Amino acid sequence: MKKNIMNVVSLALLGCLILVSCKKSDKAIAEEPEEAKPTAGFTYTKVSPDDPFTFKFENSSKDFKEIRWEFGDDSTTNEISPTHTFINTGDYRVRMISRNGQGYWAQRETVIKLRPDSVLDFVSTTNSPGVLTLSVAGGVSVSKAEWFSGVAPTNVLIGTDPTVTVNVPSGAFGLFSLRVTTPKGSMATVSSYVSNKGVLKDATLKGFFSVSRDNRNGQTSSEGSLKLIDNSLNSKFLQFDYTGDLWAQFDYEQTPRVITAFC
Repeated sequence: MKKNIMNVVSLALLGCLILVSCKKSDKAIAEEPEEAKPTAGFTYTKVSPDDPFTFKFENSSKDFKEIRWEFGDDSTTNEISPTHTFINTGDYRVRMISRNGQGYWAQRETVIKLRPDSVLDFVSTTNSPGVLTLSVAGGVSVSKAEWFSGVAPTNVLIGTDPTVTVNVPSGAFGLFSLRVTTPKGSMATVSSYVSNKGVLKDATLKGFFSVSRDNRNGQTSSEGSLKLIDNSLNSKFLQFDYTGDLWAQFDYEQTPRVITAFC
């Protein structure tokens, strides 16, 4: 008799579990509505003519909940429309990624080229035979100026004012470099040869030099690609495993450039 009672109770409990289970499975699961897919777009402009390193980026993306900017100089931000200052000249691949709440994303990128010759220059005035004054030109706001004579890394600091006086004998010429720091800490360096007649516009010092493949030890090594433009007949650029596909080029802010002499 007890055994039969237990069986009845077990069957009753089983029936309740089945009923409860059926009631739960009958409830419809509400599906999350799909969000619109995001788009990515932006424009950019220089903030000020005297600050060529700072850009304002205007976001034109749609249907996003999160934005990420990558500026190509190891800095990022999640601001919607940021302002960014680059610290040095060079090529910067700027990328913006927009993302909605469901993980869908879109991206847009561009390359900003900050060429030394587009940022900075210096000019000369003749005081007397062989004596010239070099002055900062280019319109960039300068908080610090440094003048060097000679070829890096053994060049010599010769002045820290916006102008410097140099001596260049007749029939000779010297290499001078100007490095400026802006009020925001950005830096640019330009170099030019100077004769007793004034500044010589050396095309190899104003452009951005690159090769398709460099020496295995790098551009600045003892046989790197910079030896092509170091004004020395005693150095060389060595390319291992050369197969005929190598190229070298100068990229200028203003093109075309007319070369009037080669030495």
